[in-house]
Amino acid sequence: MAITTFYMPETITPNSAKWARHYWKLCSRAVERKLVDVFIEKHHVYPKCMVGDNNITVELTAKEHYLAHQLLVKMYPNNNKLVFAAFCMTNGNCGRNPRVKMREYSWLKRKRADAARDALKGKTGKPHTEETKNRIRDTLKRTRPGGYVRSAEEIENMKIGLANSLKQKNKICYSPLGTKHSEETRLKMSISRKKSITPEYCKAQSERMKRIWAERSAEAASCP
Repeated sequence: MAITTFYMPETITPNSAKWARHYWKLCSRAVERKLVDVFIEKHHVYPKCMVGDNNITVELTAKEHYLAHQLLVKMYPNNNKLVFAAFCMTNGNCGRNPRVKMREYSWLKRKRADAARDALKGKTGKPHTEETKNRIRDTLKRTRPGGYVRSAEEIENMKIGLANSLKQKNKICYSPLGTKHSEETRLKMSISRKKSITPEYCKAQSERMKRIWAERSAEAASCP
């Protein structure tokens, strides 16, 4: 498969010709070789964002794949989709891959910011209807401190809700205290406790307490 530049819909500028030569050399070399026992990634020679879906791919190492996307941005600096793709590769690896240097990350970060700014052009200053403006205004009033004055009814509802909340909290916290059980229930509770207190359990507890008191006595004797 021959790698040429004729499929690209965008023209290479004279300033980008140097990067284009490196890119086509990288892709052509990948066609002529066969990588064995190496981690590889498939790379679309002609980016799908430029020419659409295609099956013209080459096998590159991870480092070469990352370099190829940087070269594409150098070749077509005004193509925002290429910038986003290269930044995603850098941002995903930054901090985990030693191949990504801060200078490369900073350069793509600036390009990505410019691309995002260009993508938002024409979308700002969108006129809203009066209904939308009123809805936004009401939302801001409710969320900003001191920007919304509650009515007497709302304040009263808040007080009732707070009182009910405290009442429910106290009911949950103190419900076991002072509860009167029937004789039958008390007998069942007693039997349940006695079943859990076996001779083995009593012996283990006794040994544990003897050990604790021995340690405390030793600590007290060591103190001046």
